[in-house]
Amino acid sequence: MLANSKKRIINILVILTVHFVSVNAQFFVEGSVGAQYWGGSSSLDGNIKDNPSSYSLNVSPLMGYRLNENVSLGVRTTFLRNTRRFIYPDPDTGDEVLWERKSPGWSLAAFDRYKLWGAKKFSLLVESSIYMSEYNQVEKRGSATTQNLTHSAIGINAFPLISCDLSERFSITFSTDFLRLDLYTLTENNKDTGKKTKNAHFEFNGQSTILNSLSEIRIGIIYHFKKSGK
Repeated sequence: MLANSKKRIINILVILTVHFVSVNAQFFVEGSVGAQYWGGSSSLDGNIKDNPSSYSLNVSPLMGYRLNENVSLGVRTTFLRNTRRFIYPDPDTGDEVLWERKSPGWSLAAFDRYKLWGAKKFSLLVESSIYMSEYNQVEKRGSATTQNLTHSAIGINAFPLISCDLSERFSITFSTDFLRLDLYTLTENNKDTGKKTKNAHFEFNGQSTILNSLSEIRIGIIYHFKKSGK
């Protein structure tokens, strides 16, 4: 069933891409990049040890076109890389070992955007999409792999975002997880044991203290092939 759903989504994305080329519409491309880095030191039994640095990176290119002043359609793909390394005592031997956790992944989505409100250069939009994603979670303790999981998801989501026109060709978008709605099916495959589990999830972030989620702000840059028309 998961494979058939993936095929349907891929067919939809192919049809949309062909349609992009065949119609005279207002094309735009958008790209966003997020990165995080941290490092420091750890101490065990009074001995200070360097804590190897860790990082995360996500790149999300997008292509779309505007049907009119209020509605846009498009496709988006996202690539994720997350690596975390830390020193921790081995639960079996008690010796200090290097633990490493990697979570590479990707997602593919077909989306639409609808303008709820606009004034001069600013617009309030709502974006909804149907998507599929996959990421691996590999954990190593020393040279031994202790966990090797694959997570696959298919779902729909919706969230608000703000757009600001910088010029006739360029715009910038801002979004967070505040008021984000997500409904998806998650399949977890344990490559070591062959066990598969499947669960349905419903998530809605209605937290009123937006300042607590400032680290989740996403910024995108849009280039319009034609004038924005605002």
